[in-house]
Amino acid sequence: FEDGAAFERAEARGEFLQLDPSGRYGLTRESILNTGTRGESVVVIDASIDLVKQLENIGGIRLISVWIGLDSVEQYENRIKAGLESGQLSIPDETPKANFVRSKINEIVNDIEYGLVSGIFEFTILNSDPVKSMEELKTASEYCFK
Repeated sequence: FEDGAAFERAEARGEFLQLDPSGRYGLTRESILNTGTRGESVVVIDASIDLVKQLENIGGIRLISVWIGLDSVEQYENRIKAGLESGQLSIPDETPKANFVRSKINEIVNDIEYGLVSGIFEFTILNSDPVKSMEELKTASEYCFK
């Protein structure tokens, strides 16, 4: 958006599929469609399950969903604990740390279960190494666009 007022109007109209944590940047249906028409052949979006559900309802796009995740629940738990230690995650008042971690793990397990049974993900990449994950994503995308 060219100015803050236009951003606020778009937000008030509910045009954003997702806002970043700062609330200063957002993803709209139009931005996805416009990017695809400017000559780029692929738009890559790091999406939550909720956002994937919204993306599925957008007409005019070919959605190729790839589940990318860690390869064990223990790795997710370690990442949550690291997020707490770094301050990226915060525990709501009156919530014991163990309960918070358990609830986050439950959310992750529910997301994984949805991803597996819904059929919306065409590829699955389970890997804790970002470089290897990117290589696998590139291989999957090459397969899709043959």
